[in-house]
Parts: sequence; structure tokens; C-alpha cells
Amino acid sequence: MEPASSSPGPRVYSLSLGQTLATNEWVEWHIHRFLQSSFVARMLHMDRDDVVGRAVILWSTSYLEDPAGTLPDDDVLLAHKAQFRSVEQWQAMRDLALWGWEPVLIHDEETGQMLSGRLAHRTIERISAASAKRRDGKKAGREAHQLAVTRDRVKKKLADMGKKRFAENPKLLDEIAIWLGQSKLYVTEGNVAAALESLHGIPRVVPFPDAETK
Repeated sequence: MEPASSSPGPRVYSLSLGQTLATNEWVEWHIHRFLQSSFVARMLHMDRDDVVGRAVILWSTSYLEDPAGTLPDDDVLLAHKAQFRSVEQWQAMRDLALWGWEPVLIHDEETGQMLSGRLAHRTIERISAASAKRRDGKKAGREAHQLAVTRDRVKKKLADMGKKRFAENPKLLDEIAIWLGQSKLYVTEGNVAAALESLHGIPRVVPFPDAETK
């Protein structure tokens, strides 16, 4: 992808560079919307059911792209993704197979640039954005659950170590739990003591770190 020019043009896509669904096992498929779409009706009226098949292949492929739900605006790459033997065969179908697709700009959060050279379909975009949001929500839920579990273990370990005052400090418990998670260490006496020393300079009385790691 190339940095976009400053002149008015394509809209900005809703997902940024790096937001992919490549590890998702499934995405939504709106059966009724597809069967009742003007695209399917027009292609069948033209006796071009072959276009429908290629379009579905491209839709499916787009979910694996970066960002999810887009396609490269490049006939060589599109011919390959649509599983044509030649670029010429693809170009003869391009306008029909890309029904509803339009150029978009992609935001690169790392550089702050808007990149061109991608195509998007509004229906595929909505599905991709919803899938990414659902996936991120599940990930955040798992992380929150793991933090809560680690926090409870830290609290118990501090109490066992005779540091009950620390064990009743919610902020400190969170800090230690996060530190252990980032360090990929188990909740052991040695590792909790090491976290206290690293975070607040509290001297540890056991070797750091314990051998066990996540």
C-alpha cells in the first residue's frame, strides 16, 4: 500500500492496518440478505452464476486480508485470489465480480499515514468490524478473568508470607498481578517478593526469580 495523496477521494476504512481476522474460524453469513441481494438477482438474470461463485471466493478471502474485509486493488493479486488461471480471464469478469466494492483509505496507526490501494465492500466491512469487536471483547474478557485469578492468588500468597497489610491493598495487588503476567511468572513466594522489590523497592527475603515460569 502507498501513502494517499492529500486531495479529496476515497473514504477511510473502519478497521486500521493490522486489524485482521486471520485466526477466526468463522464470520457471519447473512443468508437471506445474500439470496435477496440485487447482485445475485442481476447476475442470475444475466446468466452469470459463474460471477457469483468468484465473488463469494473474494468475499471469503477478504476476511483473511489486512485489514480484514479488504482486497488489494491489483489485478494480478486479485486474479490469484479469485483463483483464475490468468489475469486476462480475471479482467474480463472484474467489474461484475467486484460489484459493490470501492477504493478506501487504510489508517496505519504506527505511522499515522493514510494508505491507498485497497478495496472494500460496505456489507463485508460491517461484518468484519463487528467480528473484530466481538473478538477483541472476548480477548479483553479472558484477560480480565486471568488478572482476577492472579490477583486472588497474590493476595493469598502475601497473607501466607505474613504481609497481610499488603494483601489488603487493592492497588498493590493489581500492580503485582500485572507485573507477574507481563513477566510470565507464576504466583510463588519468590516471584511475589521480587515483584514487591521491583515495583516499590521492598527488599525480598527469598531468591529471585523462582524457577517456575508460565
